Amino acid sequence: MTIGPGKMWVLAVLILSRGVCPGNAEPPVPEIRSGIESRPIVHRFDYRSARFTPGSENARRGGWLTFEITGDPAHLNPLTSKDSYESDINQFIMGTLVTWDLDTDEPLPFLADGWLIEELPSGGQAFTFHLDPRSRFSDGQPVSAADVLFSFQAFFDEDYPTAHNRSYYSSVRSIRALDDRTVRFETTDTYYLNFQMIGTLIVLPGHIYEPYMISKYKQKKVNPVPNAALHPVGCGPYVFVEWIRGKRVLLKRDPDWWGDVLPHFRNCHNFEFLQIRIIKDSKIAFEHFKRGDIDFYAFTASQWVRETGSPVFQSGAIRKIEVRNKVPRGYNFIGWNLIDPDRSDLQAGVYVPHPLFGSAKVRQAMTHMIDRELYVRKYRYGYDMRCTSPFGNRSDYSDPDIEPLDFDPGSALDLLRQAGWDDHDRDTILDQTIEGGKRNFIFTLLIPSDSPSMEAMASIIREDLRSVGCIMNIKTVEWNSFQKLTDDKAFDAFTMGWTGMIHPDPRGIWHSRSAALGGNNLVTFIDPEVDRLSEEGVRTIDKAVRVKKFRQIHRILHREQPYTFLTEPQCDLIGVNRRINMMTSPVTGAPYFEYGIGAARYWWVRDSKSDTDAPFPP
Repeated sequence: MTIGPGKMWVLAVLILSRGVCPGNAEPPVPEIRSGIESRPIVHRFDYRSARFTPGSENARRGGWLTFEITGDPAHLNPLTSKDSYESDINQFIMGTLVTWDLDTDEPLPFLADGWLIEELPSGGQAFTFHLDPRSRFSDGQPVSAADVLFSFQAFFDEDYPTAHNRSYYSSVRSIRALDDRTVRFETTDTYYLNFQMIGTLIVLPGHIYEPYMISKYKQKKVNPVPNAALHPVGCGPYVFVEWIRGKRVLLKRDPDWWGDVLPHFRNCHNFEFLQIRIIKDSKIAFEHFKRGDIDFYAFTASQWVRETGSPVFQSGAIRKIEVRNKVPRGYNFIGWNLIDPDRSDLQAGVYVPHPLFGSAKVRQAMTHMIDRELYVRKYRYGYDMRCTSPFGNRSDYSDPDIEPLDFDPGSALDLLRQAGWDDHDRDTILDQTIEGGKRNFIFTLLIPSDSPSMEAMASIIREDLRSVGCIMNIKTVEWNSFQKLTDDKAFDAFTMGWTGMIHPDPRGIWHSRSAALGGNNLVTFIDPEVDRLSEEGVRTIDKAVRVKKFRQIHRILHREQPYTFLTEPQCDLIGVNRRINMMTSPVTGAPYFEYGIGAARYWWVRDSKSDTDAPFPP
């Protein structure tokens, strides 16, 4: 489940474990070829031995599901988008080569009806996918190997703003269309997520997106094409209807969706409409949910504990569910900028340390000044736990011997003094002489809007820091502005969160290559040992060896504190309107699945005259 900023400050999402290429050089451009070639035999997927969970036999088609997101996406082009709001919407419109079962986490066909995985003599791997001849885009055009080639090639076109995706496929050496329906990827190494990464490539209709991208980014005149950034077209179960900024996005079930023939999609995607309402204020969204205007809602811990005693909850009109499954739930953090944004030039490779947070001792001191236990107790009501790791406390990849740094102003002040900060002029503010001039310990913390619990906690942090002579200003900004400031590294410190990864790849956030503008290493943490361990780890098939390397990364991050890891949820807290039927998983025995909730995929609406008669959601 994607969690918006009002729930967990998660404003950037790593939906997949993605990597970046080593070093600071651009990833090599893969060889891209089309044409008829000899090809290996790819057998169709054998469902007889597969474990998967189809939809309920009791499900009925029709009605609508309404849920909310906390902001407008910048646009709806999956090639260039970087925010979670776009993926919240396009996940229902687009299709990938492979999908994964929500109970078993095993791969199942989507656009590809079969695949072959081979080890290459060179030490890499080959992945050959055969496209299902029944697969179609919503405009009726068949999905072809040329569409796969375009969708991949677009990441490596220097004219397109796709750098954040380009590096994720650095292991791919070549991609070839062996015929109209067969595509072969070859990789340079045995990256342990090669199959997941390639299999979840979003395949776009080249006849729509290619002329759009050329027209927009290459400034070449082409025949008029739809604005794909505002009117997405895909091969998934839903088609785009409308987007009214600040209000809603409406999707309609494709009555001719080709994927209904797949056994694991039987009795799935039952709603006639999906209405994604855009409500920036979590309090307003909660009121809409209580009134029945929203069917599915992710509670904050405060709402769950303090605001669900009203009659609408007591009457049973809304179901409250604690989701406790195997999904990593991500973490919240404060990121400290390790470089001086005014004096560094990332494009030229010039990194000037931040006058405050360039020092590990200062960053350790900041962590000692944040009372995470208070936050868990006062604002998360015990539903979170203190966090120390980017992999999650419960992950095998986290070192179990690492304990969170305690709230300890005395230790913090000692560390600050060791780093050269003291109240030399007796004005109650710590200062230091830097390059011949006095620098007071004053900085600004950026907070994305609609993060009420973090705003409240930031006020406490500000007062605690003031007690040791540090001045923290607080600046709350709307998401699009927040994203630009963090992308441009124009900040001292910021708070947000990353979603968890079942199969993590630390390179996306911690490798030096990701420190480039457009990458996800927003704090510009550069450590050759982390680069080496992450590269070796993701190319290690043996999990036990990979665990050792990732735990070393955890220990380095704990020592360096580029983030103050705050908390991670122990479960998801959701509410569902009683007019919605939820399917019980045969694995969990609960109305959710081991690796997801399955709302739009498995749920359906109860019989009701209003749902049957109304052509559109209200």
